[in-house]
Amino acid sequence: MAALENRQEAAPPEERLLPPRKAAAREAALPGEELDSLLEAGLSPRELEIARLVALGHPNKRVARILEISPWTVAAYLQRAYAKLGVHCRAAMVARLLARDKLRL
Repeated sequence: MAALENRQEAAPPEERLLPPRKAAAREAALPGEELDSLLEAGLSPRELEIARLVALGHPNKRVARILEISPWTVAAYLQRAYAKLGVHCRAAMVARLLARDKLRL
């Protein structure tokens, strides 16, 4: 356990919050073209999935119910997506992804 904690402390902040195993498995299952597009945007498949629901106007609680996760988990994914995209709010995130043509509604 101590080795895991030391490894996480040494990792950069963005690597300390890794996506759940389900999201990692889903990323591996994506077709090559879509996966390349996601990697260019810098978002994990789960972050993009949450961004799509946010772009459709769903609040965090509804996104959490749809994906069967906690609203706090939704907020954590959004914060990581904001940091990766260099934005500070939902509207800016959606605008940035639409401008990069990385979001399909």
